[in-house]
Amino acid sequence: MRRLWQTLALAVFSFLVVSMPSEAESRGNDFADVAFYLSRDCVGENCDLAIEEPMSGKPKHWVAQNDPPVQSEYYPLATWELNMGGPLDLGDSYSYVIWVESTNVQEINFRTTLFISWIDSSVNPAETRMTNISIDEVGKTAPFGALLNGNYTVELESSTLDKSEFPNGVPPYTTFGMKLETSIRWAPDTQNNTAW
Repeated sequence: MRRLWQTLALAVFSFLVVSMPSEAESRGNDFADVAFYLSRDCVGENCDLAIEEPMSGKPKHWVAQNDPPVQSEYYPLATWELNMGGPLDLGDSYSYVIWVESTNVQEINFRTTLFISWIDSSVNPAETRMTNISIDEVGKTAPFGALLNGNYTVELESSTLDKSEFPNGVPPYTTFGMKLETSIRWAPDTQNNTAW
């Protein structure tokens, strides 16, 4: 009889352990706001992300490659990609702030593209597809008769993510990435044009 009670107690304990929700499940749909920064650890234009804030002096930076006389065209600035081994649940929105230092700039714009490269196994043979989940443009224009000189920020307050391709979440073995491009309109007849 004692052995029966021990077996029953062990079975109840095992059931409780198996039926307890994991920490992720217990949180439900809570998503954390985590600040990421583009790192200077780059291979070509493909850079890493870091969670350490840039230091006071000069933050981590890139030189904008949009030199006069070619203006108002978007040029690549940096990209970031991360291979995801498991499935991914997307949040509803994202935001960012870009720190800029410039000289003799009339207008500066940034275009960000968030994308997911994924394997579509619904076709035979399976194909790799690229889906843009957000494309946003933000910028700053100098007031009439003035120029954008010195330090300032350009901010995207919030942008909704298009999750229509992924109604059940992003499947495993995907690549999540971001492409950052810049477009600059320089002041005319100036020799000193810079944008960082």
